[in-house]
Amino acid sequence: VQNVAAGALGGPGGAMGYGGMHNALAVELDTWFDADARDPYQNHVAVLTAGTGQLSAAHAVALGSTVRVPDLADGEVHFVRVSYEPEFHPAATLHPAFKAAP
Repeated sequence: VQNVAAGALGGPGGAMGYGGMHNALAVELDTWFDADARDPYQNHVAVLTAGTGQLSAAHAVALGSTVRVPDLADGEVHFVRVSYEPEFHPAATLHPAFKAAP
């Protein structure tokens, strides 16, 4: 989710297609462990933002992440539903799989 332009994209490779964007929020489904990005594990889901600043794929800007997901690299089709509400609801962070970033 970003508020720059309809076709805006971030950088390739380690930037995951969203790194470098401003005023954005990313839902990352990642199967590759990158120690430099402080990934929690190779197979994980994370939510990242830098507010109105420049977004990075480094998990220092993660709102939270979890490794409690199916193997995303198993060759099977996986369905994901993302529900975005611009208002923050603290109760949404109480799910046991949600781990806040340091």
